[in-house]
Parts: sequence; C-alpha cells; structure tokens
Amino acid sequence: MSILRPLRLLALVALAASASAQAPLTLVNDSTTVGSVDFEFLDGQTLLLANLELQIATTAPPGFIGRVLGGGGGGPHLFSPITLAKDVVRLERYYESSGFPRAEVDYQVELDTTDNEVAVTFVIEEGPPLEVSDVTFAGPGLSDVTDVLAPEVREPWRRFTQRTDVRPGDRLDAFALVQLQTQTVGFLRDRGYAWADAGAEQFVDSTGLEADVRVKVNVGPRVRIGRITVEGDSSLADNVITREIPIESGDLFDASALAEGQRQIFSLGLFQVALVDVAPEAVRGDSVVDVRVRVRRGPTWVANAFGGYFSDGGLTASGGITNRNAFGGARQISANVEARTGIGGIGNRSVTGGKITDYRASVTFRQPYVFDRRLSYALQPSYRLRNDEIEASATIEISNTLLYTAGPLQTASLSLGGRRRDLSRGLGVRLLDAGRFALPPGPFLPDSLESTTGGLGLDIVYGRLDNPLQPTRGFVIRPSLAVAGGDVTFARARLAASLTMPLRRRVSLVARATVGAIRPLGDTSLDDVGDYVLLRDQLFYAGGTSDVRGWGVAQLGPKAFSVTPPTQTPGEIPDQSKIESTRDVNYVGIGGQAKASASLQVNLPLPLGPQWGANVFVDAGQVWSPAAAVAAGLVRAGGAPADSVLADVLEEEDGIRVGAGAGIQYLTPVGFISFAIGVKINPSYLDQRSAARVYCGDSIEADDPVCFSGAIPRPGDAPGYIDARLNGTTFDPELIEVNDPILSRIQFHVSIGQTF
Repeated sequence: MSILRPLRLLALVALAASASAQAPLTLVNDSTTVGSVDFEFLDGQTLLLANLELQIATTAPPGFIGRVLGGGGGGPHLFSPITLAKDVVRLERYYESSGFPRAEVDYQVELDTTDNEVAVTFVIEEGPPLEVSDVTFAGPGLSDVTDVLAPEVREPWRRFTQRTDVRPGDRLDAFALVQLQTQTVGFLRDRGYAWADAGAEQFVDSTGLEADVRVKVNVGPRVRIGRITVEGDSSLADNVITREIPIESGDLFDASALAEGQRQIFSLGLFQVALVDVAPEAVRGDSVVDVRVRVRRGPTWVANAFGGYFSDGGLTASGGITNRNAFGGARQISANVEARTGIGGIGNRSVTGGKITDYRASVTFRQPYVFDRRLSYALQPSYRLRNDEIEASATIEISNTLLYTAGPLQTASLSLGGRRRDLSRGLGVRLLDAGRFALPPGPFLPDSLESTTGGLGLDIVYGRLDNPLQPTRGFVIRPSLAVAGGDVTFARARLAASLTMPLRRRVSLVARATVGAIRPLGDTSLDDVGDYVLLRDQLFYAGGTSDVRGWGVAQLGPKAFSVTPPTQTPGEIPDQSKIESTRDVNYVGIGGQAKASASLQVNLPLPLGPQWGANVFVDAGQVWSPAAAVAAGLVRAGGAPADSVLADVLEEEDGIRVGAGAGIQYLTPVGFISFAIGVKINPSYLDQRSAARVYCGDSIEADDPVCFSGAIPRPGDAPGYIDARLNGTTFDPELIEVNDPILSRIQFHVSIGQTF
C-alpha cells in the first residue's frame, strides 16, 4: 500500500497536467467511476474499434442495447489513473504491431463531481503505416529454394511466390508475417514436404516506413506415407474409417489430404473427436512417415427437439431421433417429425376456414460410402398433411439421392423420386372463383383431384468462400435441373449465383442473381385449373428475406385472392357471406413460369463489437408468365363486368419491381440473427391496397363489417369488387385508396442463418 499510494498521486498529477477537465482531477478518489470511454482519431481510423477496446483495461458501463443483450453492466467500473496510463502503452504497442510505428496515443479525462464520474477519451494519431517494399524467399545460406524442389513443383512454387497475400505496398503488421510463413509451409506440406519450415523477418529502412520481407525456407526431404493406423473406441472396422482418407500408403505426403480425411471422418456423425496426423513416434527428417487416426466414439442414439413461434404458423415444433451406426458401417437411420400447429397464430386462415397447419413426417436412411468416399446414398420416404391459404392436401413421397461431395461447397446430387398427392380431402383449393359464384360457393375443383408423378433431378453446388459462416470473399453457383412425368409432366431449370468481394477491411460487397423457368410438357397445361394446382410448388415466386426484400414471401408479382372466412361447421366449406374482418381476404402469390432477380448488398461493421454488422441493399425481380387459369379460368369465366376489370388488375401485377433497404445482424454460434427493413420503390396497384378493401370495399373496415351482401355501400365508402359484381356494375379499382403511403411500402424481415 505504501508503494501504490505515491504511484497513484503521480498518475493524478500526470492526468491534471495533460488532460483538459471540467473539474480539477485532484478530486478523483477511490470511489470515482468511469462513465464513458471514447476514441478520437486525429488523422483517420484504420484499425477496428472493437479490437482497440480489447487492448484496454479501462471500461465503462454498456449502453442501453448492451444492457439489454448482456443482461446488465457487470458491476461498478472504478477509475484507476495507473490503469489508464498502462492503457496508453498497450494501445501504442498494439498500433506498432499492427504496422503503425509512429502512432501516438494520448487521453483526455473530464470529471463530473456531481456523480463522481469521469469521461475518458483516447486521442489517437496513427501516423504513416509501415509498408512492404519487397518480398523474397530464400533457403539456407540465401540459396534458391527452387533448386531443391522436385521438377513438377517448381512452376507452382514460382506462381505461389508471385501471388502471396502479402505484396509490395501493403501495410506490414505482425499478422501479415505469420500469415506469410503459414501459407509457405502449407504450400510445401501439400506437395510432399512434411518437414518443411519457414520463418519471416523484416528489414526496415532508414525512414522506418518501408521494410523488405524475407521468408527463410527449409524445405527438407520429400516424404511418403507409410502405415495408416486407427486408435480409439470406434466399434467400426479400421477400413471403414481409413477409406475416408483420400491418400494411401505409398502416396506422397499431403497435409490438405489429411485434413480432408479428418473432415470426412468427422462428417460420418459417429465421433466426438477425429484427428488425423503424423504418428507421434515419427522422426523429423524421415522420408517415410506413418499416419495415426485417433477417434473417440460419440453416442449411437441421438435425439433432438426444437420449438418456436411465428405469427402465421403459431406454435411450431420439430424433433427426431437418429441411430448413427444402424446396421454397422457408419450407416445412419433417422426419423423426424415437424408440426406447424397454428395454435396462437394471428395470420391468415387456411382454406378450410381454420388455422394454417402443416404436419410432416419422414424417415431417412443414409449410406456414407458407395464405391467411393465422395459418394453417398440417401433413401427418404415422407408424408405431409398440408392446410394453408390455398389447399388442403395429403402427400406421400419417396426419394432416392446419390450425393457426390468433392469438398466444401462442391457437391452434386442426383435424385429419383415419386409423389402421390391427394387434394380430395373434401375442400380442394380455395382461390377467387367468380365462375362458380354462389351462396354458399362450392370448390372449383372436383373432389377426386389426385396425381401421381415421378421425377429426376440434378442439383449442383460449386463455390469457394473464405468463411462459410461469415464470408468476405468468394463465389457460389447453384444450377439445378428437374424433369417429371405422370399425371403432370414438366421440365424445370434454375440457376442461382452469388459473389462476395472485399471493399476494405470488414466491408464487403455481395452480388446475387437468380434465373429460372418451367415448361409444362405433354397434355399438362397451366391454363387448366387442376394442373395449375398440382404444379404450384414447382412454379417460381419472388419476395421474402432471401429474395427481393421490399416484399413478403411470394408477394411480388402475380397474385390472386384467397377468401377464407371462418368455418361454421368443421369439415364444411366456409360460407363467403360470413366474411367478418380484413383477415378473411388475403393475397396469395400464384407464381409464374419464369423468374429473374438480382441483388446488391454492402456489408458494414458496427461499433458494437466484431459480431455485429450492418448492411444496405437494393433488390430487383420479376415473375412472369403466370398461370392463365387464375385470371382467365377463375375470374373472367364469371362473365360479369366486374370480373373483367378485376382480371385486368390481376394480369397487370407482373413487371420488374425494385426494393431497397437496410438491416443489422448479429453473429451467433448457429449463424446470423438478422433484422432488415425493405422498402418498395415501385409497388404495384395491389401492393399498396389491402386485399379485403379491394374485394369488399371500404365497408369491410367499419365497426360492423359489410361484405358479400349485395347492399349499397354506405355514403362515402368506396365500393369493392363484390359490391360491383352483386349489383351488376363495373368495378372501378381507382376508387380504392392506398392503405398508407409509407407503411404500405415497408416490409420487415427477421431471420436466423445466412440468407444472403
């Protein structure tokens, strides 16, 4: 205590001499707390604020957002002049190691005597960076590395040395030197030089602002693989494990191949630990090395469950159980169920007038090795009961899939399957059907609508990303083709591509485009209502979190009305005359035979920490060639003047639509949690008007809603489509006013996982 007290007095004197204050800093005592910590940059900011905060021990209570996410402030943040002085040294050393040898760090401390609280500001002048002037590689005694390399390695080595990530003109920091030597060793170890070593050193010139970088390389002998052995409790035959490693005894050593083998073994899903490396007893310099595979077995049976809630679907739940070594040989069999119960849902009603529900069950069998470690097979029968805004159906499906995996984001799958779909659960499909307008209306489809189809599909993924969870550089291309025959026949093609490129540190540009088309074959026609319903899952839609974000899912482009009043008696067709609120009439996307969309997004950092990010984006898309069955077969067939006008409105919903917006995202161990706001730049007629008002007129929003009665609208109320049709007059869509000029253009999105 006798030593610390004089040190504290000296630190206070230094503070009073070098910092401008609102009150004398001699009033600082043991109870003084830190109210805020800020940074001021005199000549620009290069390093991340979050990284600077990690260097200092002086901390302040978090802001409002931080308290909400972190659960509080973590106790009092006492002010220590000694700690502040040490922080200055820490920051200057960090800047020096980051390539700013002349950086100067000062501070300002302002004392609020009322709260006995200080505001600390670090004042930073980065100065000029230390830049790389030249990068060279040399062996022992400054010899030429090329002379000791195998002939087939010399040209790749030359290309490597000319294209390293550290180049003349770059800022030279400690990380760059480590990165350079790591890349050098990795290059050689992937080409047989298991004992390769490298060290990077810098030679700074007299100005202190330029440095030559020399990588000293010790290549060592070229090595081949000896025995490959397995250690640990695996309960599997050794060859089941070793066959996943893409090299064999006698092959040249390849560190990347060993890493790939480790990934493949771990991907079997049976092991908690899987390590593949040179055997510990190997002697440095040996020309033959053994490889040791060490594994630790995980549980054979694994169960999982998940529960959640979202507004349209209400309570949801999913779960499954997996045997990870069924029948031996690391084969897997799993059973999964998923339930969208509709309990507590506040969204649209289903076609039956009740809650929207979707129940699925499936069993999956996976064979991990089919003649080759990169080829696997999966068999999956499934059953689905679906009751949404358009259809009530039951589907039985079985699929067979061969999956070829060449590496991360390099896969190809060939699938062959069959599907039996039944929409004869008594209610068929409910869309606006003016051609059968009646009280009560009947379904426009026969009760016996069923289909059996078989299909063949090919899906390819090819890409390279520096970080699959949080990419800053790379691309992904996803083409897919499908053909189907049976009761409905079609051919379908889709191509999606994305490109990510860095603009500066933690700032990147993401560009994405999607095109697709479907063509009915044979007797199948989208002009037929039944064929349309059976093909609706294969059509193209736009809008949503991972598409054009100014619109909701499937809400961009061609639309129709889904009229779903509450059912009076379970199992009976809802009576349209019982429409009682704006929830009873909604838009539903009807899809189209072709689609094109594109997006540009700039990802930006947020000063809340390295896990936080922001983005701004602009999206555009179009869906065209919608099924003629909806406007022509269901509306124009009614023959009334109002029907023709409404059909014209529906058919004019296509065209290129543009949206823009911004969002924030937080990186969690399971992916991003994202919040975004999209704005419609050029919304369509229906985009800005509620379905209920277009269908029923203004009277639907009265205290006592009126719709489907044929009554003359109240004075001042704009008549809707129903009013015009029942009164035999022409429907004037321009009388329906925009809901809200601002809110009707805004779409909110919440998502978990990488969506862009």
